[in-house]
Amino acid sequence: MLSKFPVGLFFLFSFMMILQGARLPEEVNKYSFLINDIRNKCLKRDYQQSLKLFEVWFKGIADKSLNNYIKSQQSLVEEAQQIFKNLQNVSEEKISGTAFPIDKKKALASSIKAGTLIYKLSLGSGFKTETIPINELPALSLYYLLKNVAPESYLLDTAKILILDQQYQSAKNLIAKAKKANQDIAPLAPLYKNWQATEEILSFHKQLLEICENINNYTLSSVPAKLKPILLRTEENDFLKALYSNCLATLYSHYNTAFENRRKKELELFTNFPAQKGEIASIECLNYPGQKYQIYLPQQYDFEGHTKLPIVFTFHPGGKSLINKFKKVADELGLIIIAHPPTRGRLNWYHIKLGWYALMRDIPRRIHFDPSRQFASGNNGGGYYVYPFARTFSHKISGIIPMGGWLANQKDPILNWYRKGLLVGRTTGDDDNGKHYLWTDKEHLDKFNVVIKDWFHERRTPSPPEILTKVFTWLFEQRTPSVAEDVLKGSQFKDEIEQKVSIGKITDAINSCLYTILYKPYTYEAIEASKAFEVIIENHSEEILKSYSATESLKESILVADFIGNYMFMAALHGEDKAFNCCLHMLKKYSKTNHWRYQVAWFMATSKYPKIRNNQEAAVVLSTVKLADNTDTKILKAAVYLGIGKDYEAEELYNSIMQDVTAEKDYHSAMYKTLKRLMNK
Repeated sequence: MLSKFPVGLFFLFSFMMILQGARLPEEVNKYSFLINDIRNKCLKRDYQQSLKLFEVWFKGIADKSLNNYIKSQQSLVEEAQQIFKNLQNVSEEKISGTAFPIDKKKALASSIKAGTLIYKLSLGSGFKTETIPINELPALSLYYLLKNVAPESYLLDTAKILILDQQYQSAKNLIAKAKKANQDIAPLAPLYKNWQATEEILSFHKQLLEICENINNYTLSSVPAKLKPILLRTEENDFLKALYSNCLATLYSHYNTAFENRRKKELELFTNFPAQKGEIASIECLNYPGQKYQIYLPQQYDFEGHTKLPIVFTFHPGGKSLINKFKKVADELGLIIIAHPPTRGRLNWYHIKLGWYALMRDIPRRIHFDPSRQFASGNNGGGYYVYPFARTFSHKISGIIPMGGWLANQKDPILNWYRKGLLVGRTTGDDDNGKHYLWTDKEHLDKFNVVIKDWFHERRTPSPPEILTKVFTWLFEQRTPSVAEDVLKGSQFKDEIEQKVSIGKITDAINSCLYTILYKPYTYEAIEASKAFEVIIENHSEEILKSYSATESLKESILVADFIGNYMFMAALHGEDKAFNCCLHMLKKYSKTNHWRYQVAWFMATSKYPKIRNNQEAAVVLSTVKLADNTDTKILKAAVYLGIGKDYEAEELYNSIMQDVTAEKDYHSAMYKTLKRLMNK
């Protein structure tokens, strides 16, 4: 997009943007702005205006250390101007009959009057008289004219004009030719180098302005890589050194300060976390008011993050907290406990995943933990929820402890898959009612190569501390703690993604994030990838929606489809339309594993958020879904028909749905309530 702006306007706009923070010295900006205008005027051979701009420099800059370099550039313009003046004063006798090419045709000069060349253009069968201002003549034409009228200096004279025309290679060739002819090129060589350097200076200036913006926006990862080549180049060139040495030193200082400030700012969320060690605290999610969880930090917890502890998410079927049941184990083993009361029985998945989304985005930004040892546990009905929780966050949860919790109806081989190697530590009381399900559940779990280990105890769940200690000890033995090198890899990945984003490689960044999340689970890299994924979608959704390769690095699989689908589902519940639409765009690539079309159609037909609701698109999606013949299908169709104005069809379906409800057939209560609300509007 920047390429659409005139260069001078881009510089001015960028400079205005950075006035309040890191900024370039006045001399650097003024020289860059002026030399750009000077170059453009020289390109038009308006040398008089170019020289006036040089005077602006000499009058307005206090730092005189650059003046010698500027004067050398000024002198080249003056010499070029003099060449054209001399050419204007050439007598008719001297120039008449000089052959030269113009527009790939042969021409013969007649005379020069009032700065205009009069010449005869060869037409094959004769000549035609033409005129052209001499300052508009192509360099090749000037070469032949000067060769005739100034044979002792024509090579260097033409080279000077070529330099200002920014035809550097042609100028270099003529300078080499003059050297071969034993002409003195010493005065021109530095002029050539200094003028050619202006192109590099303008490039550097643009980069330096971007660096200032990076520093002020705290997008710092690409700054050292951008500064280094400029620094190395300035060491090789005296003029660049004089122009940039102080500037670069200042920018490095600003960068170091900004880096330290950002680090402190990021740590503030951790160090100011509103919970004390050894106490149970109720926490509200920062970006999702109303979404809460409870937390217990053991004495081993370090608010500075030097020590990372394992973490367990717990669920109770009645929405109560299991923290008191886990406290003894937490204190003994150094275990962070999260209780999520919204995950409870008698709530539909919309309410539950609404909370999961907020919870799992809040925790990594405020709590230090070891990503290789993230677990989930629940008792009875809460144990039922750990299975879908482990699927929804399969890149995070590496082990689960269902305490007297069974799979129940979660045995669809496509919908109820598990990541290979997931640790399942099941605890069961001797009088647990569903104890006989252990073996049938194992048959399903074995299909996915999970690792199962069972513990039995006398009382019903939740399991006693001595059993939990054994289970967690087993989990810890299977999941090696992260080390400093793993933390470093996470930081490096974060820097790589920030750098890709800073140079506009949005699709590449999204691909890297998705690949890392899904195929490098339980790592600091995956944690950083998840954070970056969220930020990129929020800030660069337009680029993602225009891309056909946002999931280029990923082969179609249920792992990929469910990650994107779950993210889309939970974003829709919160009304995050950018995330919803980006994930929908990514999901369109998949045909065999895209069972999420059902949910897409539902959200587009019923969402209370205008930027998610799209009735026409909902109808299109519905036509691509293979639907079962049940009450939920009728509810979905009725909602879609209502949205596209098929009121009669919607009414017929609604009457049928009411009969199903009266007959107490199975149906999704939240969907039914939503449809009922829409029908009664």
